[in-house]
Amino acid sequence: MSTVQNKLTQTQAQLAQGKQIINASDSPNQAATIQRLKSILNRQESYQSSLNTVKARLEGEDSALRSVSDLLVRAKEVAVQGANDTLSAGDRKALATEMQAVRDQMLLGQHQRQQWQLFVLGQSRETSRLYRNS
Repeated sequence: MSTVQNKLTQTQAQLAQGKQIINASDSPNQAATIQRLKSILNRQESYQSSLNTVKARLEGEDSALRSVSDLLVRAKEVAVQGANDTLSAGDRKALATEMQAVRDQMLLGQHQRQQWQLFVLGQSRETSRLYRNS
């Protein structure tokens, strides 16, 4: 009778918790398998998190490259216009101003990417200065 009562108590506990194994001592082999599977699952979640981070960074880099490419195309167009011998000094000055604006946009984009990388890597500005000065 005692054995039947113990089995009933164990079955009720399993049903209440929704688990077949409540204590590792209930089935050591299955408990070890469960621990291995949990470890594998945690590792997979870590890999997925890393992949998501890398994907976001690559998408950002792709966007940055498209932006720089567009700016380079515009710089080339301005350079071709500037090579025209019929331009007045005022026209050349306007083209030079536009070229400086294109350059400034490229530099601003580079600065923003560096700040993003520092944020992602968790580095401070002091750390980044050390890398730039070395």
